[in-house]
Amino acid sequence: MLALTVLCEDRAVPPKRNPDVLTKEPGNGAAAAQPCRGGAGQGCGTTRTTRAQKISFNSDGYTDNGARVGQYTYNGNAWQQWQFQDAGSGYWRIVSQHSGKCLDVVSASTADGAELIQYTCGSGTNQQFQMVANGGYFQLRARHSGKCVDVPAASTADGVILKQYPCNTGTNQQWSRTAI
Repeated sequence: MLALTVLCEDRAVPPKRNPDVLTKEPGNGAAAAQPCRGGAGQGCGTTRTTRAQKISFNSDGYTDNGARVGQYTYNGNAWQQWQFQDAGSGYWRIVSQHSGKCLDVVSASTADGAELIQYTCGSGTNQQFQMVANGGYFQLRARHSGKCVDVPAASTADGVILKQYPCNTGTNQQWSRTAI
């Protein structure tokens, strides 16, 4: 299983590398990796700025089709854990450990701002994501739209719903993987 998390923005120490971590880019474009585990003295302040301390995307414990996927402080719950299943041709289905449902762009929308939900896994390309290298990180690019999973406005607030937007170099679209 993998957790999708966000790193601290201001790190006092260089990030450790772990190729199995799924985390958000820390803000400077450098390759990095493990979620912050320390306090302010280790580069993980207690206040949120443009990056969060340790945020995961999850379905907030719901198992229903259509449950929106948002970011929340990671605490190890099964609904914050996702498994990558090969969908072929370099694409992946991202499956919730808790519900067994797939990360899905609602209604196969190609519009900017379309929400990410969980839905029964199928063969739709709105449930297939490519990990596109971006420095030491990757973007999650939806096959059907070519758009990327995005934390709107680089928000660090709990409950912010993930959406798709045109891919860019923003850290709110950069991820790495963490084995759990």
